[in-house]
Formats: sequence, C-alpha cells, structure tokens
Amino acid sequence: MSEEERPSVSTGAGDSGFSSLAFGKPIPKDSPVFDLVGTLDELNSVLGICICYTQPDCIEYVKLVQHRLFDIGACIACNKEPSDDLKKFVSFLDKWGVELEKKIPPFQCFILPGGSVGASYYHFARTVCRRLERIEVKAIINEEHGKLYCQIINRLSDVLFILARYHNTAVNVPEIPYESKPNPPI
Repeated sequence: MSEEERPSVSTGAGDSGFSSLAFGKPIPKDSPVFDLVGTLDELNSVLGICICYTQPDCIEYVKLVQHRLFDIGACIACNKEPSDDLKKFVSFLDKWGVELEKKIPPFQCFILPGGSVGASYYHFARTVCRRLERIEVKAIINEEHGKLYCQIINRLSDVLFILARYHNTAVNVPEIPYESKPNPPI
C-alpha cells in the first residue's frame, strides 16, 4: 500500500464536536453511545496494563477479554448481531471465575483495593468496568442486545475482582482488610 492509499488516523472529522458510528449520521461526541464506546476502549486499555503485571496463566484469558470488549464495541458501532462467541462469553466468564476462586482464600471481609501492583491495576480495571456498566444501562437500555452486554460486563467486573485477589495470592502480597478506624491524632 502506498502512502497515498494508507488511511490516516487523524481525519479532522470530529473537530466540530460531532462524530459518527459506522454508516451513521454525525452525532454529538457527548452522546451516551460515545461515552459507552469510549469507556469500552478505556477498560480495554487498562486491561492492557494488567497484562504487563499478571500471572502467566492469565495472559491469554485477559487478551480474550480484550477481544470480546472490542467485539461489543464493534457490534454497538455497527449495529450488528453479536457473534456466537460473544453470546457464549457469559458462560466462559462464569467458569473462569469459579476456577480462579478455587486458587484463592475464601472471601471473609471487605478489602481495600491494593496490595501488589498487578492487583491494584485489576482493581482499577474493575472500577472502570463498573462505570461501564452504569453507562451501558443508560446508553442501550432499549437496545435488542443490551441484556447480553449487561450480563458480560457484570460478570467481568466480578472476574476482575477475583483476578485482583488471585494476583495478590500468587505473589504472596497480603490483601488489605477494611477496618473502621478512628482518625489518628495529628
């Protein structure tokens, strides 16, 4: 492909505060659907950071999650039917979560986000995922495939919490239990 044929990332089309989804008319960039697609992208980026710190046995699964998030974004942007793989993804997340939970201590109290760097990034990803879920409900509540996307994102937030705990366990970093403490004297 020659330089003239190669498409540019920067087109200037959104300079006026409007953009469009695939094959659509321009809509404001503050539209709920752009908030949704942008937050999918944000979560995917945070998961890219998680991969840099995660346990080797989780890397391919986290990459699969990234692909499925991209699939959701493409389905929303192009208004297309979810693939069979996307439809089966809730079951995958459920099974993966169960397998990970077998490798960590039972959950006995609220924990603070943190511990190891990897676990901290998974907690960060979980909070982005929860925000995505809230945005999704607003953006596509009446959308035909919205229920599937809600199920996937809800299950994913659970798995991200489990991954944070799994990562701390794997690297022998204790979790930080929540305690109601008085303020220290100054």
